[in-house]
Amino acid sequence: MKRLSLWILAFALMVWIVPASAVAQVRELGTAWQPEHETFIPWYANQKGWDKEEGLQFKLNYFDSG
Repeated sequence: MKRLSLWILAFALMVWIVPASAVAQVRELGTAWQPEHETFIPWYANQKGWDKEEGLQFKLNYFDSG
């Protein structure tokens, strides 16, 4: 009975603690952009929301020339 109580307690703590730590803050990542093909991949990730899935938010700072 004591062993069962310990397992129930351990399971309850896991269920209570794990979701709280799984919630991550989204970090803003400032980036410089020019109209070149190299910037397509991060732009596409931003459009699809893949950056937010990884806990990032791209801040797009666009420059016409270097």
